[in-house]
Amino acid sequence: MRTRSQPSTLLIVLILFITFPIWITVGAVLFGVFAGVFGAIFGILGAIFGVLITVLMLPFKILFGWGDWGFHGWNGMFHGHNNGLAVILIIIVVAILLRRNRSTN
Repeated sequence: MRTRSQPSTLLIVLILFITFPIWITVGAVLFGVFAGVFGAIFGILGAIFGVLITVLMLPFKILFGWGDWGFHGWNGMFHGHNNGLAVILIIIVVAILLRRNRSTN
């Protein structure tokens, strides 16, 4: 059985020592990629959760005027009532009146 000689061991140690920064860089890049993918997964899950909550709450916001619509002092023709229920009632009344006018003709 043959044992390794001193120069081959020294060469291996030298190669490992010289390439050490490359291996650290590769490890750091892989760690960054995995951390980024992990963060992206949490971001996507958070976005999906936000969309689901928004879809569930939108009818209540439209009907009852919950929340801030972003007008910041200007509320259109309703002057202080951020209430989509008034808009829906006006649309229903107009539709009933139009239907009643069509049926009498």
